[in-house]
Amino acid sequence: RFFSALHALALVTATAFGVFLYRAPYAQTEVVFYFASFCAFLLLLQMLIAPRWWLAVAGGIMIGLAYLMKASILPTLGVWGAVFIAQSLWCFFKDKSGGASAFWKRIGLLLIVLSAFTAVILPYIRTNKRVFGQYLYNESSTFVMWCDSWPEGKDFLDTYGPGGKWRTLPPDQIPSATKYWRVHSIAQIVQRLVKGLVDLARLK
Repeated sequence: RFFSALHALALVTATAFGVFLYRAPYAQTEVVFYFASFCAFLLLLQMLIAPRWWLAVAGGIMIGLAYLMKASILPTLGVWGAVFIAQSLWCFFKDKSGGASAFWKRIGLLLIVLSAFTAVILPYIRTNKRVFGQYLYNESSTFVMWCDSWPEGKDFLDTYGPGGKWRTLPPDQIPSATKYWRVHSIAQIVQRLVKGLVDLARLK
């Protein structure tokens, strides 16, 4: 619907044989996660073009389902929300005479998206809060990203991850933002970011 037939065929072919084919033989969440996150992307994109209440409900539900598969979808909701608010403010200041009601209507739709998203993930995040002490608990963002390498993060999870053994450690031995900033210099942080970007560009 968005592209010509030739471009649509090229996109489907590249996606099928460049992404899904390599994941298909394995019992992993990635294949269904890619599908759910893509559907969420299309629904939220439509919300920027022509916002409607049913799109808000469907977009919130779909991004909630994607979050239950992998937490890496969460920044997408934050970025979309920021863009949606900025777009709403732009429309308001561009047409102040009739923009007020439209602005608050859009804010209402934003709340519908967030409410639908929360309703889908509520049982999961309540369990997270009870077991781990955080609603949006995630091992990667809580521990691994504050380690100096993936092997270091994996060793920590293998040793202290099961059963929440990390809670028995003194705070200064648990990977965290506070510890990372305390034991690393600005130069080391910049060097790590640059190396990570280079490795990503080389597809390591």
